[in-house]
Amino acid sequence: MVLKSSTGGFETVRNALIKSESTRGISDFYYRWTLYPAESIKPLLARSQVTAFISPELEKRRAKVIAAALKSRNIYILGDEKGAEILVKPNKETALLVTRGQSIKLETLSVEKISSGLNKLSSLSDDSRVLRRVTLYALAGGFPLALLLSTAALIGWAMRGRRVPALILSATIAAGAALYFGTASEELDYLHREAGVEELSEALSSPNPLYRLYGALGGMRHPEELTAELIASTADPVINVRYTSALALEKADAAEVTERLHEILESDDEWYVKTRAFHALKNSGRL
Repeated sequence: MVLKSSTGGFETVRNALIKSESTRGISDFYYRWTLYPAESIKPLLARSQVTAFISPELEKRRAKVIAAALKSRNIYILGDEKGAEILVKPNKETALLVTRGQSIKLETLSVEKISSGLNKLSSLSDDSRVLRRVTLYALAGGFPLALLLSTAALIGWAMRGRRVPALILSATIAAGAALYFGTASEELDYLHREAGVEELSEALSSPNPLYRLYGALGGMRHPEELTAELIASTADPVINVRYTSALALEKADAAEVTERLHEILESDDEWYVKTRAFHALKNSGRL
């Protein structure tokens, strides 16, 4: 058991949190309530996954041209208005692009004009500039300040004749962190980088979520052979396993893979899982 991760400190903490149900809630909170709010305050076209809905009332030829322009900007077209960030509505000779109560009328239906309209819509609807700046300053100043005050408090406590208790407390915290965050990294690294198809298949069906996660990471090396297992893992109860399995399917060409990734995007799954499915489709040219 060692306090390290071959891919960095983030993975060490993540692995520790998803080992048990009692701490997995912290990890889930991070993906549900930290990443998505941070994403939602970005300008529209700077987000990881932008979705659009084209009104069925739009004339088919126009809809086809607009759909091609949207796809060229990696915007995913939903089959339902629910959840779409951009709505495309008919407007006399052309169409309207609508988001957050803002709209841009397309003068002509050329790819260049539609792309320009998207840029204008993104700028017009960006109402989070001040919030992004405040958040950045808060993160830049708040964490160092909290760390400084905590360290100063511990030093002050030790200086008042409590050096031994302070040392014992520090050692206890360090030892506890090492035991809790320690991961059998050699075994997990093996699954990630070297394990064969049979071993990865077993890992993907393990009752231990950590082994399922690393089975999915290893599955990126054998997506064709593990297609069925990875598709099944996109419905895993653990967010980390779901999003990793979705990303692992990027290089699997089977029709059921494309169908499953589209299902995820149309579903009510977590935003982060949907972004991984989105990138798998985009990177494989199936968006």
